[in-house]
Amino acid sequence: MAPLFLMIATPVTCLAQKAPVCPNGDKLPNICMAIGTASTDNTGRYQFTYQRIISDAACVTPEDSEEEAGRKIRAMWTKYEDKLICNNTRFDVQNGSMLKFAASARFEDFLFDASMIWKVNLNRVDPSDGRTVLDYVQKEIERNRGTSIESKLKSYYDMLRTAGAKHRPEL
Repeated sequence: MAPLFLMIATPVTCLAQKAPVCPNGDKLPNICMAIGTASTDNTGRYQFTYQRIISDAACVTPEDSEEEAGRKIRAMWTKYEDKLICNNTRFDVQNGSMLKFAASARFEDFLFDASMIWKVNLNRVDPSDGRTVLDYVQKEIERNRGTSIESKLKSYYDMLRTAGAKHRPEL
């Protein structure tokens, strides 16, 4: 009787064990706060909290190569791109992309990782303002012309352009 019970119970046990959902958008809710505060990661594995959040949502493991991690992050980004938006009183685009929010917050590290390391889509047009991140940065350059921030914004523009970012009319 015991072997029969084991044969019947085993499939139920296997069904009860769920594989992790990958990518997992449930891990993203605090991403805007991590970008806006440029908080450092306290796990010791990453420099910034946003890197851990993005990696966890994409199911990146320590064993993954940089190429594999980038592939997983791009897949996660593509799946959740419409949800990778931020709203903040210090950000002038309602439901704007995280990339625009990072530019607004002057958080170059996030922009660098997204564009040069992870190589995510830089050409999403936000429905709320009808612009790409490159359009946004160009407008920020114009708004800050003649200030000390202008050169920083121009460096963002150049980096994004090098990584393949386009203006909306170019799409």
